[in-house]
Amino acid sequence: MRDVAELGQEIARAEGHPERLFAISGTTIDERLESLRDAYLAVLRIVHPDHDGGKARAHEATSRLNVLYELAISKIEASTWGKASGPAVAFTSGGKPARLEDLTPFCRGDFCDLYRASLEPGVLPRDVRDEAPLVVA
Repeated sequence: MRDVAELGQEIARAEGHPERLFAISGTTIDERLESLRDAYLAVLRIVHPDHDGGKARAHEATSRLNVLYELAISKIEASTWGKASGPAVAFTSGGKPARLEDLTPFCRGDFCDLYRASLEPGVLPRDVRDEAPLVVA
């Protein structure tokens, strides 16, 4: 079972990006909100100050968790859950146009993070053996 310190770090890393903390399911807005509420309550049961003896770290974690929860609600209601919060990033792959639509990495690694990108029709993903480096504009 995770403790307040561990979850507090996860909450801090998710700041501004509730998708990084809450795994939700559902196809309708109501189903997603219900799933979000369940996920929120599961974390709150661990980090709430009443369960951690009222320590300062629990107060901070709960405060940040509440901000993430409110942001998550607004993103679900606006149908922007899991989508980039800003404009898409355009870049070239082998000299051909591509767009980075979601600014949240789907996989994090030691040397790089991986993001989902859409390519123009007929453009193949960049081969790691290409000599030209990938340039993000």
